[in-house]
Amino acid sequence: MALLSDPVTRETGTALRSQVAALRARTPRGRTAFPVHICAVAAPGTPPATAVAEDPRFTVGVRERLDLAARTEAVGTLLDLAGERSAPPWLLLFRPGRPGAHDADAEWLAAALAAYAEAGKDLTFVVITRTGWFDPRSGAGRTWARLRTT
Repeated sequence: MALLSDPVTRETGTALRSQVAALRARTPRGRTAFPVHICAVAAPGTPPATAVAEDPRFTVGVRERLDLAARTEAVGTLLDLAGERSAPPWLLLFRPGRPGAHDADAEWLAAALAAYAEAGKDLTFVVITRTGWFDPRSGAGRTWARLRTT
């Protein structure tokens, strides 16, 4: 299984920083609740799938709860939509709050492990919040008090 370890490569750090910046741009400051979504993205340094115009994404409403089977099915569908790539797509979980252990991380990680194992692929799972990113399995991560996008 592909775990991130500190320090990450410059390319990986830049890619994850841009995901944090994009989440900040999509969610208004001070908003404590927004829909959780997961996204299958090309690993940094690998070309994105040519058949997909945009990275596949699955959104879960603020009050919506999914069981393990539904989450696993969602991740499996994202893998199918991601298409064949030179490396397995990374799975990013976008959620409110701060980087650190959270129930949603454990729930989606369990589903991701099951779906990736079924597909025979290595999983890289990263949680993205408005203040940073982290890998819940290795503990690697980075936070910013003020993220500059220029």
